[in-house]
Amino acid sequence: MDTEEKKEEINPEEPAPAPAMEQKELPPEEMSFWQAAAGVFMEPSKAFPFLATKKAWIAFPLILLLVTTFVSTYVFFERVDREAFIMQQLRNNKFASQMPQDQYEKVVNDFKEKNSLTSSIWPGFFMMVWLLLAAVVYYFCFLALGGTGGFMPTLIVVCWAELTTCAAQLISIPIMLAKAGDQLLHPEAILLSNLGALVGPEKISPAIFSLLSAFDVFAAWNLILLIIGLAAVSKLSKGMSAMIILSLYALKIALKVAWVAFFVQ
Repeated sequence: MDTEEKKEEINPEEPAPAPAMEQKELPPEEMSFWQAAAGVFMEPSKAFPFLATKKAWIAFPLILLLVTTFVSTYVFFERVDREAFIMQQLRNNKFASQMPQDQYEKVVNDFKEKNSLTSSIWPGFFMMVWLLLAAVVYYFCFLALGGTGGFMPTLIVVCWAELTTCAAQLISIPIMLAKAGDQLLHPEAILLSNLGALVGPEKISPAIFSLLSAFDVFAAWNLILLIIGLAAVSKLSKGMSAMIILSLYALKIALKVAWVAFFVQ
């Protein structure tokens, strides 16, 4: 019995099936100012994309950081035993320890007579410069690996994530007020939030103390917010974001420890 092959008839005039429509990216969920500010800590993956669209709101973390840095620095200078503090710094410095006695005494006296108010102004502005430089580095690193976020969203994430530093400074203020002046000679050990402070600076070398101090609760909190926030605005995965940020943090730790090992005895 003969069999006939049935061939499917194709109409050449029939249009090809339309390609699937590209899914448009949804805009960030709308939030109030205080919802977004709280969301930095509670829902960073939602808060950061929205904050990236609110450029003027960057003034809030910057002003808050300036205020908390100023107040915490002022309290430190008012409470610390200045003579013991500067003498310890000079003793630990490999090059300062070689100064002539009269120059040594002049440095100690000048530090003791410093005005706490004027001495507390500059750290906040140095912090602003540091945030700007950090944002530049993050922007180019993410851009090199395929990130699509602009510089301004990167800067916004960096500044809002720095609220963790504000939290640490606010907690440190009452602690400094409660401690005696000779208990504030190691600023990194004021808060027991890092391994260096828990071990004790007097029990280990300065380089090891610097290394252990980098393992800090507030620093880890900041890194987590940066990983989530920069992943959100750059459209890279959180894994890629973590690789970039943790690599840069490891480089920062290595440079800091090398500096301490070279200059501090």
